[in-house]
Amino acid sequence: MDFDKQLWIIPELARGLYMAQIQQFIIGKIERGDLKPLDQIPPYRMIIKFNSQVKIHRNTVFQAYGKLDDKGWIKTAPGKGTFVSVTFPGHAKLYPQAKSVYQMPVLLHTQSLKRVKSPLKKQSFINVGFVVPSPCHIPAGLYSKYLTMHTKQYEKITQMQQVIDLHGFEFKAAVLEYVSTLRGFGTDPDCMDIIRGRAESLEAVFNLIFNKGDVLINTSAEDAELDLVLNRCKIKSLPLDTTGPDFIAKLIFMLEGGNVKAMHIRPQCGFPKSNNFSVEICLKLIALAKEYGFLLIEEDDYHEFWYGSSKYKPLATYAHEGYVIYLGALSLLSAYTQNIRIVNAAADFIALLKLRPPGFFHYRNLMDEKMLIKMMNSGELTQWGKSVNNIKQEHLRIVAAQMRNYLEDKAVFNYPESGLNLWLAFITDEHLTAYMSGLEQAGFDIPYMPNSERPGQGIKDMRLGFGSFDSQEAEAPAKFLHQNFNGDSLS
Repeated sequence: MDFDKQLWIIPELARGLYMAQIQQFIIGKIERGDLKPLDQIPPYRMIIKFNSQVKIHRNTVFQAYGKLDDKGWIKTAPGKGTFVSVTFPGHAKLYPQAKSVYQMPVLLHTQSLKRVKSPLKKQSFINVGFVVPSPCHIPAGLYSKYLTMHTKQYEKITQMQQVIDLHGFEFKAAVLEYVSTLRGFGTDPDCMDIIRGRAESLEAVFNLIFNKGDVLINTSAEDAELDLVLNRCKIKSLPLDTTGPDFIAKLIFMLEGGNVKAMHIRPQCGFPKSNNFSVEICLKLIALAKEYGFLLIEEDDYHEFWYGSSKYKPLATYAHEGYVIYLGALSLLSAYTQNIRIVNAAADFIALLKLRPPGFFHYRNLMDEKMLIKMMNSGELTQWGKSVNNIKQEHLRIVAAQMRNYLEDKAVFNYPESGLNLWLAFITDEHLTAYMSGLEQAGFDIPYMPNSERPGQGIKDMRLGFGSFDSQEAEAPAKFLHQNFNGDSLS
């Protein structure tokens, strides 16, 4: 940082008083408001250089700064510099904080709030643990490298170039190439759009498809965010379990009932059960869509996390003749990429989608997008995904072994082919309530996700996420239940 020499010349310096004069000079600047909290102060050598009319020893300045630090006037951050403390003596008088207000001065309509009921259906399971990867897997070195590079480039570009970046043409081209290669379907730019936010992408698609009276077949009936969007769009939905042997027969029965406009499918995310369709089922679904004239809305988040011999093949890769609309996260590897939603559909549908009023660039971070362009084009994003997938496959192996060792007589669970969670079905809701209560009484901290249900009547399943995983943290509660609850007993 550059400092103005004229502002740091200490007047009337006298031998023997240098240390006290330096302290009083800086204190005076702070008390007058010339230096504000977190303003940077010159390093020792600069104070000496600016006051070269006398010979001030480095140790004198060092000791003066030390005394100011001890008294709370300044703070030194190693490698960054010395700054005015935010809590220096008398700071409250110079910079008084606004008083907190505890009561509104006008009448609020609280009675109307009490009458409002949540539109969301109660879920029949509890959410424990994260179902997205831990931020610890982000390649910080790579991010730092590209952030530095693009920050320097932005020092020289014009505002017009920034506006072009804001339109996202280069970013969309990189995304198009990336998803075409990684997910197995070649696509034309006219057949793809990017919408930021899961709820926003679902709402945009639904608003183009559904008219009053149209019906959605919902295979993720307890997906809270999907349920919220359906309520907001006022769409009638019918639940359908895809795990049973009579799934197709039930689907045909619903289709013959009429008014079915679309079916929503989310691989590995059915609630409270999950499964991926076989090639035969995928072909049958597309054939039924063509026969009955309804759309298949496929929402794919876990394309990076597959543990079987082969990946699930998205419906969008089949010859669907426009009956499939694909929605998917660019990547689950960071919070930003989770919110970048890719829409792949027939060109005329995408053209209509682009006619929607422009948003206010929600979720935009041009630096993140510049870094992602570089990582997609270089193959580094793909390699990052493969690396995290390998880590999560090992975590799944460990957590599955722990569940088998300790909870085999208490819950049924399936080893998933993909995703970042296990579904555990306990014997009854009373069993799950007793187990979770026992863990809490024993002092275990249970990482319930925000808005998760709590154990109680009608809730006997658990969605156990291993996106953030610690072997000991996962094993200890399972071991406790094994040691303290006899078989399937509640005591």
